[in-house]
Amino acid sequence: DNRRALHEQPELLYALEKTSAYIRARLDELRIPYVHPIAREGIVATIGTGKAPCVGLRADMDALPIFEEVESEYRSKRDGCMHACGHDAHTSMLLTAARILKLREPQLA
Repeated sequence: DNRRALHEQPELLYALEKTSAYIRARLDELRIPYVHPIAREGIVATIGTGKAPCVGLRADMDALPIFEEVESEYRSKRDGCMHACGHDAHTSMLLTAARILKLREPQLA
């Protein structure tokens, strides 16, 4: 799943190339257009009909310079770097919201 994939490969702020590429690949699979780069590795995706009103959703995607001590099958593969504050979950939830909104795109006004 997205959260585990992101959790396994954490990246620190301003060094998010792989994380950004992962997210863009998921958006490509969903056929969701986006603009990249925004402030280095940021992404702005657009879903909808282009008519007002609109809603913005955002998530952070950087990790922290912390050693992950918990053993799990999806533990950070980068020693000294982990998603200790939930940004992997936030990004995963946003990708799920994007998938659902894309399915309902014709109904969005």
